[in-house]
Amino acid sequence: MTVESPLIRVPAAGGSVELRSPDSAANPYLAIAAILTAGLEGIEKKTMPIKGHKVDVSHLPGSLNEAIDEMEKDALVKEVLGESCAAKYIAAKKAEAAEYTKQVTAWELENYLNRY
Repeated sequence: MTVESPLIRVPAAGGSVELRSPDSAANPYLAIAAILTAGLEGIEKKTMPIKGHKVDVSHLPGSLNEAIDEMEKDALVKEVLGESCAAKYIAAKKAEAAEYTKQVTAWELENYLNRY
């Protein structure tokens, strides 16, 4: 799937920056920390935001476990949060994912539980 909607947009009139929420399920503190870090890097390197372009989102994680795996590999996460905080956050998300897999979903009840 390809999406054409920038996360950060600089209006043609200038003087402001528009930040669109990356995802309603995202941790807002982590998202803002990553966005600010990227913005500071852009200022330091004097790079301009990319003008409208299409982004292929088919490679994004499809589950919490996949997202955790990607987060563990991401150096930016460790840089933004610090090694200790990143490790604690990842451990908490692993525990959350493990707890989630123990739950019986409504779909499972509907499809597997015999009702006579």
